[in-house]
Amino acid sequence: MNRTAAILGAGALALSAVSGCSGDGAEAGSKVCVNEYVTLPILEDAVDGIRSALEEEGYADGDEVEYDIRNPEGDASTQQTIASQFIGDSDCAVLVGLTTPGSQVFLQPNREAPLVFFASSAPLEAKLVDNLEKPGGDVTGVSDPLPVELELEAMIAIDPDVKTVGLVWKNGDASGDALAARAKAAADDLGIEVVEAPISNASDTTQSALSLVDRVDAIQVAGDGPTVSGVGGILKVAQEHDLPVFGGTTESVDQGALLAGAYDYGVLGEEAGRIIAQILDGEEAGEIPVYVPDETRMRINEDVLADLGLEVPDDLDVDLGPAG
Repeated sequence: MNRTAAILGAGALALSAVSGCSGDGAEAGSKVCVNEYVTLPILEDAVDGIRSALEEEGYADGDEVEYDIRNPEGDASTQQTIASQFIGDSDCAVLVGLTTPGSQVFLQPNREAPLVFFASSAPLEAKLVDNLEKPGGDVTGVSDPLPVELELEAMIAIDPDVKTVGLVWKNGDASGDALAARAKAAADDLGIEVVEAPISNASDTTQSALSLVDRVDAIQVAGDGPTVSGVGGILKVAQEHDLPVFGGTTESVDQGALLAGAYDYGVLGEEAGRIIAQILDGEEAGEIPVYVPDETRMRINEDVLADLGLEVPDDLDVDLGPAG
């Protein structure tokens, strides 16, 4: 298992339904219905955080509310089936979508239950909400605006020889497109050339990375859900060709990327859980502000740093610490 260091800076259908939580605002038989979208440890941490916060808010497991958690593993057809079933289920008191595409699937005219999105880096661009303070539309949630600019700056500080960066993201994914646009703008400001290598789905990542070999000095993963779920393909190619990979949340770092800006998704899950509790207590989702964290946690994989023969420069304004 890779050791990591933290830098503190600004399709199969799997069904899991267990008895859940209870509070004054909940009705008997109501459910928190979750589209997990894809299997990722950070999303599993989020679900754990949601459960923990709901319990703290008086909605403990084993009472009036149950969780219905389903995972389409990124398969569009399966996800549509899940969304239709949840929207048609009158017992779903709250719909929860993990990632941008996992939330967008619920934006249907026949939806009656409130929607809480989670881990959408660009909820405005994704048209999940029109306003972060007053979302409206019976929708609110938790955003994770990844620091792609800081990631690029850190990569260049650690390896000044990086002059050309390959950028991988899911073309057509609202968060991916927004993050890629920000990454390209940051690279332009820094005089870094960008070679674009967008993917259509997670299975394209290996071919995307192969297309960048001998053309770039490093690869940046924008951080959208589909790309992060397929980051293993990028890392395999990069390791074979001694290319540093950066970006893509802690999921990438844990698998072998050099660095990435990220959040503690368990803590963000707790924020989502508190929002869900407010809704179960009777508040309107569209009146609850979208939660946007103030602080990002950037992580460095020290093993990869050593393997690449790189060091964190003394003048880089970071605080090295445990992975946490």
